[in-house]
Order: sequence, then structure tokens, then C-alpha cells
Amino acid sequence: MEQRKAADQLVEDATKKLEDALNVKMLQQLRIKHPSKKKRELLYDIFNKQNRLEERFTKLRERVDKKKHGLNV
Repeated sequence: MEQRKAADQLVEDATKKLEDALNVKMLQQLRIKHPSKKKRELLYDIFNKQNRLEERFTKLRERVDKKKHGLNV
């Protein structure tokens, strides 16, 4: 149980740090005067990166669950 909590906490911390980094990068890029097309491209790029990160962490969480289940069997 403690290993599960520790793994979940690590995933949560890493997710938070990556989200913060993405938000800071997005704000820095949008502060620059871009044409609206460029802003749209930047936002699409950021959203795509965020979706990929969410998928990676979902897979990581599944792997942690499988390992945890394997340890308990």
C-alpha cells in the first residue's frame, strides 16, 4: 500500500511539474506578438504535447498498477 502511495505521489509530482513547465512556456510564447495563425499553431502544439504527456502518465500508472498487482499475487 505504501509503495502504491509513493508511486502515485511521484506520478502526481512529475505531472504537476510538467504542467507548470508547459504553462510557463505557453505564457512566454504568447507574450510575443504573433499573428493569430501563429498563436493557433502554438496552442495546438501545446495541447498536443499535453495530450501526449497525459497518455504517457496513464501508461505509467497502468504499469505501476500491474507491478503492484504482480507483487501481491
